[in-house]
Order: sequence, then structure tokens, then C-alpha cells
Amino acid sequence: MEFRISEVATRTFGAISRNFGVFFALSATLAGVPAFLIGLADLETGAFAAAGILGGLISFVSAYILQGALIHGAVVDFNGGRAKFGDCLSTGLKHFLPLLAIAILMALGVWAGMILLLVPGIILSIMWIVAVPARVVENTGILESFGRSRELTKGSRWGIFGLAVIYVIVYVLISVIVMVPTGIFADGLVGSSMGAGGFVIGILNALVTVTVTMVGAAGVSAIYFELRKSKEGIGADALAAAFD
Repeated sequence: MEFRISEVATRTFGAISRNFGVFFALSATLAGVPAFLIGLADLETGAFAAAGILGGLISFVSAYILQGALIHGAVVDFNGGRAKFGDCLSTGLKHFLPLLAIAILMALGVWAGMILLLVPGIILSIMWIVAVPARVVENTGILESFGRSRELTKGSRWGIFGLAVIYVIVYVLISVIVMVPTGIFADGLVGSSMGAGGFVIGILNALVTVTVTMVGAAGVSAIYFELRKSKEGIGADALAAAFD
């Protein structure tokens, strides 16, 4: 079977729409709140600067819990079920440390590849794109997750690269469309409303973060599912059985 980009897009936004409440609650709690605190650092006062630091620390921890949680929810949805907040969060907490280790190793590898004329870093990021869902669904070891992702993406990396480019373009457009005009407006509020502009920026930064986080995690889950279906003939029921 062929890896189909259209199927990935359909599954991504279908999972989000059918489980929007749970996905939004998880993303708002684990990504939106830290992003809001980070946004407050723009107010450049001691208390808000401290809030920004706290937000950064929370984000560093919660990001990997959220990845596991949203992947769980997406895979359950692919099988025709409905994501449950508690089950998703439990999966995220269970896989937190391995996902953190995977993220660190991936960042180091991609960073090293970027130094080598950029292209190797891009290749590695595409090759390893489903290492996280492989860990969450198949419970692979940390290093094994990289090998599993390399195996699954082989032969489909150009399509995955195209999806990644589209995602980055959409992310940039959302950020520019939402943040730049509002930032100009907020700058006018800072002096007249005791920092109201910073709160506006913080809220919008949180909303942008929540949106791209949901799309990113559901998208990676959909890529993983489509790769396993096209290469191994595995259906959604088999994937979801990993959480039983």
C-alpha cells in the first residue's frame, strides 16, 4: 500500500475535531499555561520575568507528557473510540522519562546534522519523526525507537518532508497573522494600561501554542498510523490494543 498524505491530513483534523474538548484541555493545561507565563516575561518586570522562567521550566517537563497524552488520544480515535482525559494523561505520565530522553537525543542528533551543511539535520528529523509514537504505542526502548522510526519512514520520507514543510509554513503564517498585528496594538497598551499589552500577548501566545501543539501531535500520530498501515497492513484496532 502507498503512503497517502491526504489520509494523514484527514485523520489529523478528524481526530482533533472529534476529541476537541479533551485535546484542548490537555494542550491548554500542559502547553497553554506555560506559554502564557513565558509571554508575561515580555513585561520586563521582576515578578513577570520570574513567571516567564517558571513557565519555561514547566513547559520543558509538560511538553513530553503532552506528546504521550495526545498520541494516546489520537490512536484511540483512529480505532473509532473517544479520547478520555484521564487515560491520555496517564499514558503521558507513564512515558514521560523515555520521551524526554528521546527528545534530548533527537535534538542533539539533529543539531549536529544541522552543523553539517543543514541537510543531514533535516534528513535525521524526518527519519526520526515517528520515534515518539513508536515508543508510546509499541513501548520500544529509547534507542530502539529511533531504529523503528527509521524503518517505518524508509521509502516515504519525501512525502513526510512535504507534510513537515506545510506544517512549518502554516505555523509561521498563524504566528505572523495573529502575533504581529496584536503585538503592535499591545505595545500601545503597555504604557497606558499597566501592562495590559503583555497579557494580550501572553494569551495569544498560549492560543497559538495550543493550536500548533494539537495539530503537531495528532499529525505525527496520523503519520505513524499511515506508515504502519501502508508497510505492515496494521489497522487502528491493533494499535489501540496497546492501551488495553
